[in-house]
Amino acid sequence: MMLIRLVASLAMCLAAPAGPVQPKGAQVVLLIASDEEDGTKTFKDGSKLAQAVTRWGDVHHSTRHKKLGRSAICFDGKGDYLSVKDGPAFAFGVDDFAIEFWCLPEGAGRRFLCGQAPANGADAQGSVGIAIEADGRIRAAARTARQTLLLYAPPAAYADGKWHHVSFRRSGDVLHLLVDAIEHDRVWIGPRSVNDSVEPFSIGLSGRFASGYYCGYIDRFVVTKMPRKDTEF
Repeated sequence: MMLIRLVASLAMCLAAPAGPVQPKGAQVVLLIASDEEDGTKTFKDGSKLAQAVTRWGDVHHSTRHKKLGRSAICFDGKGDYLSVKDGPAFAFGVDDFAIEFWCLPEGAGRRFLCGQAPANGADAQGSVGIAIEADGRIRAAARTARQTLLLYAPPAAYADGKWHHVSFRRSGDVLHLLVDAIEHDRVWIGPRSVNDSVEPFSIGLSGRFASGYYCGYIDRFVVTKMPRKDTEF
């Protein structure tokens, strides 16, 4: 009888779906994927919020490089970016959140993958952001009323013609930065609230900041929010 129970238990485990389980209460507040014909210039938010996505420059879907679907979002580093108007979706406060995407960077210099910042780049008016620094580090930032908390992934040749997965998360009192499923940095944020910026949330740039346009490709850009009580990703 014991052997039968063990076999049944093993069978149930093997039948369980693979991959991470989304925590109870999690809400996808932004989802921009790319599975379009080459050159398509229409972008949609696939989350239930269906927010309007504004296209700037010549950003488009390209089949030259792709990770998950028929295409990826192509940015030429010369004024290309996508933006979503600020709203409750990006009011992170003290809640847990995750900003995750695939990227294939090109070029050199400091460039922003995403974020909220004013045209002058003032930290006090921003909220969160992710960038590739000139020295090759990936940097994530979260602004509170007191300070800007910074996390770094060590310098690496991310512009190596390969796709890399970036994940910036808050889990309880701690911020985490992961690249290719490896945690490179964590910073204590405690009970402090992330600024509620009025700037647009942009991809390929940080809000309306006037420089640092991203050059390369991005696919499946997802922002998820979790109630404070849920601290597991």
